[in-house]
Parts: sequence; structure tokens; C-alpha cells
Amino acid sequence: MNVQAKPKKLLKGATGDWEVVIGLEVHAQVASQSKLFSGASTAFGGEPNSQVSLVDAAMPGVLPVINEECVKQAVRTGLGLKARINLRSVFDRKNYFYPDLPAGYQISQYKSPLVGEGVVVVDMPDGGTVAVGIERLHVEQDAGKSLHDRHPAMSFVDLNRAGVALMEIVSKPDLRSAEEAKAFVAKLRTILRYLGTCDGDMEKGNLRADVNVSVRKPGAPLGTRCEIKNVNSIRFIGQAIEHEARRQIEILEDGGKIEQETRLFDPDKGVTRSMRNKEEAHDYRYFPDPDLLPLELTAAYVDDLKRQLPELPDEKKARFTRDYGLSAYDAGVLVAERETADYFEAVAGRRDGTGRDAKAAANWVINELTGRLNKEGKDIAASPVAAAQLGAILDLIAGGTISGKIAKELFEICWSEGGDPRVIVEARGMKQVTDLAAIEPAVDDIIVRNPEKVAQAKAKPALIGWFVGQVMKAQAQARNLTTEDRRQTTDASFSCPLSVGFRCLSSARRESLWGDSLDSHRIRRCKRICGPLAPNFFQQALDMLNASSSPLFAIGGAMRAAIIRCGRERRRLAENPYFIDISEQSEFLARRLSRSRRATSRARRPHRSRRNIWCRCACEHAS
Repeated sequence: MNVQAKPKKLLKGATGDWEVVIGLEVHAQVASQSKLFSGASTAFGGEPNSQVSLVDAAMPGVLPVINEECVKQAVRTGLGLKARINLRSVFDRKNYFYPDLPAGYQISQYKSPLVGEGVVVVDMPDGGTVAVGIERLHVEQDAGKSLHDRHPAMSFVDLNRAGVALMEIVSKPDLRSAEEAKAFVAKLRTILRYLGTCDGDMEKGNLRADVNVSVRKPGAPLGTRCEIKNVNSIRFIGQAIEHEARRQIEILEDGGKIEQETRLFDPDKGVTRSMRNKEEAHDYRYFPDPDLLPLELTAAYVDDLKRQLPELPDEKKARFTRDYGLSAYDAGVLVAERETADYFEAVAGRRDGTGRDAKAAANWVINELTGRLNKEGKDIAASPVAAAQLGAILDLIAGGTISGKIAKELFEICWSEGGDPRVIVEARGMKQVTDLAAIEPAVDDIIVRNPEKVAQAKAKPALIGWFVGQVMKAQAQARNLTTEDRRQTTDASFSCPLSVGFRCLSSARRESLWGDSLDSHRIRRCKRICGPLAPNFFQQALDMLNASSSPLFAIGGAMRAAIIRCGRERRRLAENPYFIDISEQSEFLARRLSRSRRATSRARRPHRSRRNIWCRCACEHAS
């Protein structure tokens, strides 16, 4: 892979520019069932001191025994970092006292680590790349945990973590900004997760970093570094570097001197504070552990592990850009998590030209799916929409069955309710209309009714978008309608106009359905309210009311005749799965109204709920 030369990233100070130099020591907990030198469990969340063997507690007379799985995982990690595997390595004792270190020393590796130099190529958001050298990877045992918040006067110790295998990955001082450091840790975590050698869970402390920061004038020798211990968040790593660099620049510009020390980062205040003076290697009095023989591997053993490695992020990204035709950015986003890359490949299908549109699949996974997962705080393994479902949605789009807008609505249904997208589209009438004969009349009508817009569009073609919007509105009842849209259309165009019309007509006669002549002003008002069926309905109602002695059956007959005469409207509504031909129910409705009339025959002005009975009947049958 070609690595671009990185421009210098400098910080402005009162006396000029400063260069930040950063090196990281990343501690990754090895993914194994038992500890490095004992058979005790490594499960997270156990009761304090419930996962401690005699070796972990450093009882007299016990001897450590190396866990081969931990060695395999470290070798796999070294191979994934393109690093040299040392066939002979030595475990050393690192001597220091701390309450949560029962033996008074830590078994680690000093001069002869298991893994030598390697390199990690980091992609930056600005499109550049940074090659970060790996100095070494060595295996060591973790310490226990001191608990200072359980008692006001004393501290407690939990040894569950004591003896758990760690890989310490030490970078060279190749990083020059907080952003580069954050990108490096993110890339390293991705590699570890692909390999399955560490889960990278920083919240549990399974991945944490010691950050070494120094500043210098451009071209000057390296300055004195300070180490910020145990930072367990990528965001906190960036904040700690930014603050520490500024702190050191201010000290140097004021004529001070940087003391080599170990510091802690306070995420609440966003500052670092001194912890202790930094020890040198000789302070730890390293010497080979007499209880452990040197660790010797064969080349065949390493080659066998190398053959078993999965496809790593860089190789997968290159394949996505080559085989699927994705941009470097899209491929980088997809391969950042192994599960996301696997999901994408399941959606995109085969790479021999018979699969789905890879670009569309990438857009849906990156934008719709990942966006929704982030919004609800879920990872892709817990996605309610399976890869097969998303693939089916893409098939419906590609086949012209649904549009992109409907596809998003269908995605929401699959997310909340589940089900086969194809069945959902059929059952809910979500297919789009692609018949030009059904669209051309609306286009012609809009052009005729908007001559001034036509003239403007000739001068400014961008206004064509306005016409597209108008056609979409005009065709909203026939194309790209969801089930709820269709149901609302039916209610608005059928039930509500007739029910409102009946109530208004009843009120106009002053005595509900009997007694006085019609009020022409209110009839005209009803026509404005009641929509496309109102003219036919009211004309039939007026004719039948003048000729009939039974206003109830006159209204039913008017309704039936209006529907029959509005054949075009009736056919459109009949396409809706929720449409019920109310003309066939007019006698039933009339009987319902007749019962209401008999129940209220002694009242001069019927109760409001009885005047609304038509609305209730119509809605019952329309819904």
C-alpha cells in the first residue's frame, strides 16, 4: 500500500510553532477462557476475588504454567500487524510494589519480546494515510484492581483480574496529532477484533492506552515526555493529548522545564494531573523469570497460524473497492467493523455480476441501517432488519415495484414489525404506478393550469422540479401510497364528505330529517365542504326529497345514485383494499337512521349524537 507523505501538524504558541510527538503503549486483554499462567476464569463481572487461583494469589510453592492459547493469540496479533515473530522469547520479572500485585513483581517480557517490529497504516478523515511503526508486542500478566470507594478509611483489593493475559503493543513515536492517535487506536482495535484476539471493549478495560506526549520546535531533538496512564476511551485519548501538549508548551515558553513523570487524565475536568515520577527500566530490576523456560516456537508453527488468519481490514477494503466498485471512503466505513462488512456482503450478494447493486447496498447499510442503529444504541448484531430483508427491499427497488421513498417506509415497517418485504408490499398495496398513461393526464392538466410557470420553466429549466412535485401530488392517490395514505384518502374522499354532507343537510332542514324546507345557503356551503361527490350527492338528494315522502330513504337513494354516477371515482376507490361499496349498504344505513328517527320522534331538535349517526355508520363500514 502506498503511504502518502504526511504534512507537519504544528501547534501555535506564543513564541512560534511547536510539534507534538506521540507514542502509545496499548494494553489489549487477550481473548482466552483462562489466565496466562493459571486455569482461573477470565470472565468479566464476577464477584470480587471469586476467580483467583493459588498462582494468581502468589501463594508459596506454586509455579506458573504458560497458557498456549494466549501465546497463539499473541502470534496471530503480531502477524496481523505485519510484524516479525521472534521464534525465541523470554519472560522476565518486572519488580515493583503495589497492593494489587500479590507477588511483588509482574511477569512480563523485556529484552526478548514475542513480537518485533511491524507497521499499521492508518487512514485519516482528510483522505491521507499515516504509517505508524510498531516497536514491539510482548505478553505480560495484568495486576489486580484497587477499590478506593468502598470504605471511608481503607481500600479494598479485587484480584479477579490478576494474572489475566495482556498484549502490550508499543508504537514508535510516529504520531503528530491527537487525531492521528485516535485514528491509530481505532484501527488497532479493528485489527484485533478481526483477528478475534481481543474484543476491544474499552468500557470494561479490555483495551486501554498509556499515552506518551512530548513537544519540540520543528526539527529539534525529541523533548522530555510525560506518560498519561490507563486512558480507556478514544475520545479521552484525544482530549488528554490536546491538554498535555498545551500544558508543556506553556511551561517551556515561560522558561520552565518538563519533568519526566506519570500523569492521569481527569475526563470530568479535561486536564492531566501528576501521579508520580516516571520510572526508568533499571528501576524495575528486570531479570529472567527462573520459573519459566524461554518460549521457543518453530517456523512451521508460525506459518500454520498465518494460514488460518482471516481477511484483515486493509485487504478487505482493497477487495471492496476492486470487486464491488466502491469508493475508498465507503469501503473504509464498511470494513471498520467486521460484522458490518459481513452484513454488507450478505446484502450485496455475489461479485460475479449477478449480485445486487453494490453502491446501493453500501448506501443503505451506511446511511439507513447504521444511522438507525446508532440512534437506538444498538450494534449490527442486534439489528431487527436482517441482511436478507434489506436485500429484498433492494430487489423491489431495482425491479421498479417500489420507489426509494416507499423503500424507506418499508424499511421502517420491517424494523418495527418484521416480515418479508415482498409480502408486506403486496398486502399493503405499496406498489408504485409506472404506467405513463396514468400520469400523462395529470402532467397535461398541470401545464394547462399553470401557463406562467411554463413560461418561467422555459427560461429557467431548474423550475421543472416544481412541475415534478405537482405531478407527484396529483398522483398521490395512485402511486407511491402507503396503506395508511390510501385509508386516509378513502376516508377523506368517501366517508367524511357523505357523513358531513348528511349532518349539514339535516341541520339545514332545522328539524333533522323532517319538517322544513332546505336552506340554499347551507347547501352551497356543504358543497364546498364535502369534496368530489358532493355535487352529485346533493343534486340527487334535492330531487328525491322534493318527490319523496320519506327523507330517510331519499338520502339513501341519493347516496346510491351519486356513487353509481361517479363511476370513475368509484373505480379508483374500489382499488383500495379498505374500500367497501357503501351503495350496497344504503338500505341498511337507512334502516339505522329510521330507528334513530323513531327513537327521537318526540323531540323537536334531535340530540347531537343522533345527528352524527350517519358519520358513525359510514366510518364503521369504510374502516
